[in-house]
Amino acid sequence: MAIGTVVEVKIMLAEEEFDWGLTSWKFAMASKSRPKPISGCPSSSSLAPSPRWTYDVFLSFRGEDTRKSFVDHLYTALQQKGIYTFKDDKRLEKGEAISPELLKAIENARFAVIVFSTNYASSSWCLDELVKIVECKNSMGQTILPVFYDVEPSNVRKQEGLFGESFPKQEDKVLLWKAALTEAGSISGWDLRNTANGHESKCIQQIVGVIMSKLGDTVSSDVDNLVGVECRVQKMISLLAMGVEDVRIVGIRGVSGIGKTIIAKVTFDKISNQFEGCSFLHEVGESSKKYGRQALQEKLLSEILMERDVKIKNVFEGINVTKQRLRHKKVFVVLDDVDHADQLEALAGNRDWFGQGSRIIITTRNKSLLYHNAVDETYEVKALNDSEATQLFRLSACKNSIAEEEDGKLTYHVVKFAGGLPLAVKVLGSFLGDTDNNERKSALQRLEKSQEDAVLRQFSTLNTLSQGGLLSAGPWGGEGGGEWSYKPKGAIVKIVIGHGRIIDSIMFKSNNEDGSQEYSPKFGGGGGGPTEIVFDSPAEYLTGISLTYGAIKGIVGFISITSILLRTNVRKYGRFGSETGISASLPLKGGTIVGFYGRSGWTVNALGIYARPKRNASCASLEFKDLHSFLRDRDEAERGSALGSLHKLEEDEILRQFSTWDALSKQGSLCAGPWGGEGGREWNYEPSGAITKIVIGHGRIIDSIMFKGKNDDGLEEYSPKFGGHGGGTTQIDFDHPSEYLTGISLTYGTIRGVVDYTSITSLRFITNVKAYGPFGSETGTFASFPSRDGVIAGFHGRAGSTLDAIGIYAKPKYS
Repeated sequence: MAIGTVVEVKIMLAEEEFDWGLTSWKFAMASKSRPKPISGCPSSSSLAPSPRWTYDVFLSFRGEDTRKSFVDHLYTALQQKGIYTFKDDKRLEKGEAISPELLKAIENARFAVIVFSTNYASSSWCLDELVKIVECKNSMGQTILPVFYDVEPSNVRKQEGLFGESFPKQEDKVLLWKAALTEAGSISGWDLRNTANGHESKCIQQIVGVIMSKLGDTVSSDVDNLVGVECRVQKMISLLAMGVEDVRIVGIRGVSGIGKTIIAKVTFDKISNQFEGCSFLHEVGESSKKYGRQALQEKLLSEILMERDVKIKNVFEGINVTKQRLRHKKVFVVLDDVDHADQLEALAGNRDWFGQGSRIIITTRNKSLLYHNAVDETYEVKALNDSEATQLFRLSACKNSIAEEEDGKLTYHVVKFAGGLPLAVKVLGSFLGDTDNNERKSALQRLEKSQEDAVLRQFSTLNTLSQGGLLSAGPWGGEGGGEWSYKPKGAIVKIVIGHGRIIDSIMFKSNNEDGSQEYSPKFGGGGGGPTEIVFDSPAEYLTGISLTYGAIKGIVGFISITSILLRTNVRKYGRFGSETGISASLPLKGGTIVGFYGRSGWTVNALGIYARPKRNASCASLEFKDLHSFLRDRDEAERGSALGSLHKLEEDEILRQFSTWDALSKQGSLCAGPWGGEGGREWNYEPSGAITKIVIGHGRIIDSIMFKGKNDDGLEEYSPKFGGHGGGTTQIDFDHPSEYLTGISLTYGTIRGVVDYTSITSLRFITNVKAYGPFGSETGTFASFPSRDGVIAGFHGRAGSTLDAIGIYAKPKYS
């Protein structure tokens, strides 16, 4: 390395330069000669070379016997599974010598499938191929897979029958041909006449399955150099529950550089042979930005269906085509590095798009994305431990050697600095392996200095909601635009909404506790006309929001907020925009909305809220301004009667409506909902401890619900059955205390012929571990309460012969 050379090292992680201050490491190098490797590294000559296969399979066959039948079908099946196969379609087999290109193809194939047919041995071309294949088996470890198409294996082995009579007249080669036939004919393979009752298609399936399995076993011979991957892959395979015939979605989550993609890739390679179709979509987030979701849909369909140039007109057509073509097909799909929910909506929006036994893996850095899409399991990828990181560093820097003792300090500092991130360890290893000791020391000094700034920058945005006693709900909408958040220090007193047929923008104004005023930026674009909402603070405060979101043809082609309605303790405002798309609502009892967050670009793409209990909420919030003057003009009897009536009203109405307010304020909880109809009677279930079991009665609707809780003193508490006696029952047992409820989604409406009044038609429960359901029929209006930092601590609602309505009580985790 020349004197004064400046080296800039960048770690490229997924779609961003995740630099922890490393983006600008610049180390001035003063070495005049090629740097020494870290001591203990072997020379390249001491490393045994491993074969590198150009092709997975080489097909050897007699064209006039099988080219347009068995071999053509076998080749197609291999291609459909992504097995790279060489088939010589240009051979003439009329006495010409086998070409050097063909010999090279044989040498570069991992497997050789030999289709022995009636006239195979009459072709010197085929026999020369066979001799070369046997030679590669013995010298290079190539695997031979013989298929006895319409001949007996013993005839091939012993050169009897046609195999003994039809050799070309080339005496100098006959002995070689016979030896090759004997060896290949002795290898266990497929005798078509005695395999699957002679059904060619079933025999082909077996051949392809064996090759896929063997390729899976050698999948990542590089896995030996992927430290810590194998145990993580086995964990991932266990989460996929391969023996279960359902459609299962598993997320892989972790920070950039932690190894999510390689875990997904090795898992894909190991088990993809068990599916009818497979697709691995790399860097979905980045590809979506560059080429659009439609291109990703086309790629997914092309790979699974093995059809070239699948074309669709738009994303919505792509969704319909995916449903139609894949709903009866057992598929394996990996969506790598997903960063927006609309990518999932386009590629794997619902389980019923895929056939039973299908498996979907989603890798992402975004935990809430997995949460909102209700994956069955989430694998949180852990950083490498010190031992694994040390091993990986030495492999990266020393080509499988163990560093000498003098390099121990260097290894220690690199491992600590990298924080267990495999990509960081490998980059550091590769870089530092090509420097001398002085350069390494200089580099480490700079790395240690940059570490402090890096940690502060990467973790400066950690969620502090729990410290403030806030709950967040949402966001609802799309994943376009940039993230924003507005959490004022005081009350929101004004909201300005820009809207036409969609919500173009939103702005806020607040009066802070110190008397100052705070204005937010405009979140969104410049379209639409503005509507200004001014609240009568402090008497009036926000208590709820309902909205719709989706895409409107001719207006916006991506998911955005299409309408908003706001509620306060006094009145409602709106609806603004067009009530089109998916509905979401969050009515609060005993709480107030104190902030908003979401995503925006040209429009408001998504919207969520921050809320806290209304600490001063009580029956006194109802104002009787003329009460004093009224009582002043009444005699004692009339005053007594009036006060008695007010007292009765308070008990029967006010306390009935707001009976949970005091308790909620004391516990720091919020009440949301109920969603559904107005039939039946009110019910309420708030255990003093955790909910440990839910029993749901359901068929096409939700007939009933029951709960079991564990109180703070360890005693179990059972609720009554809320609802009727119809439907079958499903019992959900939570793994208390490590598992707890974090969200609920539901639909409500009427179902013709089942129930003619509004009832809950489906329920899905989400915990910090997995999702349960949906139970019932997802029909009617959709509602959800997702919380990133809260726990569902109870339920309330209405019930008669069915479950008419349901709402939740939620509180911050820490409480």
